[in-house]
Amino acid sequence: MNPVFILLAACAPAPLTATAELNGRTVTIAASRPGFSVELLDAAGVPLARGAAAADTTTVALPPGTVGAVTVHVVAGGAWADVQVDVGDPEATVEIEVPLGAPPQHVRPGEMARVTLIEGATTWARYRHGDATGSFEVGGTGAALLMQNGLSDGPIFGVSVDRLTLAAAARQLVVSDIGFPATETGIADLVRPTGRVTLPSPWWRAVLDRSALGVRARDEFTAWAWTAIHLENTGTSPMDVVVRSRILGPDGAPDPAFRPRVRAADDGTGNTSVLLRVPARASAVATIPLFVEEAALGSGPWTRVIEVLPLGLDAPLLTRADPLFVSRSSSWVAAGLALTLTASAAGVALVLLRVRRWLREFDTASLVTIALFGALTFVAGTVGQLLGLGAAAAAGPFATMVTGLVDDALQATLIGALITILPRPGTATLTVLVAWLLRGVAMGTLSPMDIAFVACRIATLEGGLWLFGLTRGEVWREAPRVRRVIRLGLGLAVGSLTGTAASLVLHAALFRLYFAPWYVAMVLIGPGFLYVLAAAGVADRVASQLRRVED
Repeated sequence: MNPVFILLAACAPAPLTATAELNGRTVTIAASRPGFSVELLDAAGVPLARGAAAADTTTVALPPGTVGAVTVHVVAGGAWADVQVDVGDPEATVEIEVPLGAPPQHVRPGEMARVTLIEGATTWARYRHGDATGSFEVGGTGAALLMQNGLSDGPIFGVSVDRLTLAAAARQLVVSDIGFPATETGIADLVRPTGRVTLPSPWWRAVLDRSALGVRARDEFTAWAWTAIHLENTGTSPMDVVVRSRILGPDGAPDPAFRPRVRAADDGTGNTSVLLRVPARASAVATIPLFVEEAALGSGPWTRVIEVLPLGLDAPLLTRADPLFVSRSSSWVAAGLALTLTASAAGVALVLLRVRRWLREFDTASLVTIALFGALTFVAGTVGQLLGLGAAAAAGPFATMVTGLVDDALQATLIGALITILPRPGTATLTVLVAWLLRGVAMGTLSPMDIAFVACRIATLEGGLWLFGLTRGEVWREAPRVRRVIRLGLGLAVGSLTGTAASLVLHAALFRLYFAPWYVAMVLIGPGFLYVLAAAGVADRVASQLRRVED
């Protein structure tokens, strides 16, 4: 086993362990690491309460009516642990949904479900106990409403109404952040341009719709992205609010191009709304979909208006208006696509015109060596893809910096070592073709886009190696090591950089994946250029060892 892995395993901290003990209406949590945070979650994953500990234990109170299984989620130093606590039997409680559509609250006899209403507002509640169900209006007075309503066991339950003035509620609730674009779970989509809708030009969209290239179709029934509205409740009582969003055109009216046409997501006013409960002294995230009908999209500017309204009233507590930018087509993508297709055509021509000649010129030993390095390149690329599945979940948009160590640096090391051993035209092309054919057979990636990308990579890689004289003779191999490594690194980096840029362009043009500028720069500078430069030094050492064995 590699001693580095043994050292890392020995230095790794002990895993986090935690215990939780129920004491009446409180939970005592102990963890193996001090200074941890804890969150109590119900069976649906909805937060019930939060706490923190400076030492290795803490106590968190359960909200009234908490029943059933509760998950105690403990986090300390980047590690986490979950512990289950059984609070009680749900059948011994009454389930109250107040307001309608909110997560249900489980109330024991003599306890109250809580709801916060603005003065003058009313709402409705629904209850269930066994097979008995019913609904009643909540509001009128601020007193608790005690109900029996013919329940089989006759338990007394109720709803405690916390009254707030409109001004007090506005002070209690804060919009801490608005993220766009975001995922459906409210996580910021950092890879895409912030605050901007990116769409292809109308003529290119028509080409994609009429050809097999349009593999990522868009229509008015699919959300283009989500807006994440982060709300923070600084008060001592939970708040149920309606969060709604609409897109206004240049005339100040809702733009029909952004009106959802699926599942009656709006009421004909252009508003898309969600109901959200913000726990006391905690935060919550409302995610609202943004729909775009490209065919109906006119000219801007556009304004995104987000309003937070209390239940039962149409007067907003908070209003936020921000410009929404829409980009249709990109000169950079258009120019990059033209260059990429030109390079792909050159690569296809190179393969058709020269591969047979190269196969005749290389001797059997050289062809076997090329096939071996091509197979190793395929293995490195496959490992990079598998590594990317886990890295994407852990590192998000920065997963490319991890997978690039295998997918870019290791492949560059293999090709660089092979070029040093066989510095001839066609060596890189045959290696790339072997790896591509193996990947196509094993992974089923023989698609038009894959052909275009491989052809572009062949053209740019062969061009970069020829430009720096790496395939025009063997004299460069006798130069001092520093000059040799720099020359090899630049030859490989030119091909890698242009190939990476071509991949980003094809993703934008064919898959409509428009990436944020910072992400494009990170991918080009890191895995596309610097990783390959660093790999040249390793490739030179590997080639020197192989040449020594060969001699």
